[in-house]
Parts: sequence; structure tokens; C-alpha cells
Amino acid sequence: MEKYRNLHEISMDDLDKESFLEAVGVTVDGCLTKAGLLFLGNQKAISRHIGCVEYRISQRQDSGSPPVNEVWDGSLWEAMERKDRLFKEIVEYDSIELDGETYTVPNVDPVAFDEAFVNALVHRDYATEGIVTVDFFKDVVE
Repeated sequence: MEKYRNLHEISMDDLDKESFLEAVGVTVDGCLTKAGLLFLGNQKAISRHIGCVEYRISQRQDSGSPPVNEVWDGSLWEAMERKDRLFKEIVEYDSIELDGETYTVPNVDPVAFDEAFVNALVHRDYATEGIVTVDFFKDVVE
């Protein structure tokens, strides 16, 4: 809510919790939407009213064994927070030299990682049960 206020330059007095929830589509006329439930709800309520919504992030080594392979359920908000934590586990940094300068580069591009995960969430068919999966290999993201 604070980020929303800052982004839209709204004072604390001009945006209460109910107005904020309406503005971001969590509620409509004070009633919780399915999108709002999926965004901020708990796993039990999401399962009961929407169905099983699971997430998975895995990274596979050349050997095929996954050093990171997490599956969970819950809200989109929780998924985004977990995605940030898992990225820190997946990313490794290498040094490369170019024209006498040394640069530190990640083995997984953080923008590509975010984009793949968010696209999987946004373009998933929430009318059916299932799992959102983003697999990272050495040179490809699926």
C-alpha cells in the first residue's frame, strides 16, 4: 500500500485500506474477487475457492540433478517473495575480462528470471488446477 501511495503520489489521508484494495482489483464494491484471493489469500482459501495452484522453481545441473527444486502453493504475493529468495540461491557470479577490465556477471540474468516467472503466473490458465513451472538450464529457460 505504501509503494502504491508513493508511486501515485497519494497522501496517507487520501487512501485508506478499502480504497487501496479496490484500486488494485482485490475487491470490487467491497467484495473479494478471485484475483484478489489469488493475490493475497491463504493456501486453504485459494484451494477451496479456486482450486490447487502450485508453483515450482528448479535449476538443473549438467548432471541432471536439481540443486534447487522447490514446489509450494499459496498466494501470488508469497510466490513473488519466494522467487526473489530462490533467485539468490540459483545465481552464481563469474568474472570475465574484456579489454583489460574485469566484470562480474551472473550466470542467470535477473531480468530474464523475473520475466519468465511473472509471465508464467500471468499467462497461466487459473480455470484449471495445475502447477506453474520455470526450469533454468545452463543456457535456456523453459
